[in-house]
Amino acid sequence: METSFAPYKIQTKQIKHPRAWDGKDLTKDEVAFDLGSRHLEAFDRVIQEVRRRSVTLESASNEDFQLEDIQDDVQLIADRILNGRGVVIVRGWPMDRYTEAENALLYWALGKQWGQPIVQSWKGDRLTELQREALEYFHTVGDELKFTFMLEAGEALFVNNYAILHDRAPFEDWPEQERRRFLLRMWLRTSQEKQPVHSSVRRFYDTMAGNFSPSPAKVI
Repeated sequence: METSFAPYKIQTKQIKHPRAWDGKDLTKDEVAFDLGSRHLEAFDRVIQEVRRRSVTLESASNEDFQLEDIQDDVQLIADRILNGRGVVIVRGWPMDRYTEAENALLYWALGKQWGQPIVQSWKGDRLTELQREALEYFHTVGDELKFTFMLEAGEALFVNNYAILHDRAPFEDWPEQERRRFLLRMWLRTSQEKQPVHSSVRRFYDTMAGNFSPSPAKVI
């Protein structure tokens, strides 16, 4: 089968940007942000209000839970995601301090500081043979540069989908319900989504709309 690619300009100059990293040069500590006492106190205030008002994900609004007391660090994390390496692991999440529903609300409260929670479109088009070959090659190159780490309990991973490709390795969960992994996922449309991308990619982002689906995901 004959295939051909359209001519393109080859990049010959070194790209100097925080996103131009090689996975073997990174450590988990370098991309982590550790929650401290002031962050946990801010979380406590959120949950106190949640309990007082009986707030749920379905009833919460964008005006709720502005996290004013830790806005400096909220913006610092946002800058690392949008303008830095494109990946941040928030560590020290107080999983045992709150219920699963309350942790889901905290996750939403923090995430919405950076953008509008949205529903990801699951619609997609079939790939051509040439596109599949390109993806296989891209995957091979990506394996040489990837950054691999274990996401532990109490950690939240935030990535910039315009800059970072990410996936999860398969795993076998515990059979007991109370020991199973508690995993939440959320997509955010930020005010800074003006980065140049190919139209074939842009259309997926332009068709996403709606609100964050609050149901916690138990991934097996």
